Amino acid sequence: MKINYMTVVHETFETSHLVKKASKILLVSYVWEKDSDPLDYKVEMAELWGLPKEDMPQFKIDWETVVNKIRAGHAEDISGSDTLYLEACTKAANSTERTKQPYSSVPAKPRAWALKASYMTAAENRLRQNRQAIRRMRGEDSLGLLDLVHRRFVPYFGMTEEDLCRKFCVTRPGKRLPKNACALVTKSILGVEENAEIDEFAKAGIQPKTIRLNKSGRPKEDISFPAFDYFELEKTPFESSRFYGYLQQMWLLVIYRESSDGAYRLSDVTLWQMPEKDIPEARRCYEQMRNNVREGHAEISVRATENRCCHVRPHARDGHDTRPQPHGAPVVKKCFWLNASYMKTEIEMAIATHSHN
Repeated sequence: MKINYMTVVHETFETSHLVKKASKILLVSYVWEKDSDPLDYKVEMAELWGLPKEDMPQFKIDWETVVNKIRAGHAEDISGSDTLYLEACTKAANSTERTKQPYSSVPAKPRAWALKASYMTAAENRLRQNRQAIRRMRGEDSLGLLDLVHRRFVPYFGMTEEDLCRKFCVTRPGKRLPKNACALVTKSILGVEENAEIDEFAKAGIQPKTIRLNKSGRPKEDISFPAFDYFELEKTPFESSRFYGYLQQMWLLVIYRESSDGAYRLSDVTLWQMPEKDIPEARRCYEQMRNNVREGHAEISVRATENRCCHVRPHARDGHDTRPQPHGAPVVKKCFWLNASYMKTEIEMAIATHSHN
């Protein structure tokens, strides 16, 4: 549904064209087959569907986030990373097309309302699979997702991750914390069963991640992604890469801050996704490493001092933990990392933006 910048500023969410259009949608799920006539596709599901009541608070926040940018004369700054469920996606015949906005002379890209792919995937899967929504208590019907999650976490602020794992029976005495401890603790705090997916997180494509901050507010460690394949890196453009996919991920940062006794205690939760303005810097890091591989110098990494946002360094058990490369002998496993200095600033901004009363 195309967004009319000139008229949407005079709407409210409740009376908006979007709400009217999305009140009844026929969801049809089918199996796509290359070279097959669409009339022959196998239809797996057909359901009359509308925006769920429990998701309306977040849809309203998303809608208002976009419309308020238009009202402020900044329609050109709208980004998919602004929102969780609803997206103002670009809609134009080519990338140079622009249209007028009411409160600025700066032309903006034409956009249309769309339900995010992660949301629609979750909506379909919820009809088929085991998903649980976060239960809302009396007086919580109007809360956005982050406010709801924050409210659930507040009673546990001041506890260590080990305390929480013991409280929710995620680990046993003498045993190491499981790799998915953050996800399991988050489910327990939000009242979702261990074997179920958190419905709201699936809809928004959110993954929980533990972050430990030292006393100065800097992450204890740089943040790593899975090790990359050198052959895949050489042949894959940035926009099609796994690394770009990770950067498009929305994270629920579960933050533990170092206290005066040296223990890391739960202090906050916030949502974070790399801002669009920083993607070119990440692209530069990716392309620099890609060129290193192309030129037969996969052993050369991208140092943190060379890029404001990210860098490349080994992500291996030891020097013998290697992977083959296209132009030479095997090289130690490496991955992309987000710089701790960069994330310190990003986390501070995310907490300030999503501050709670």
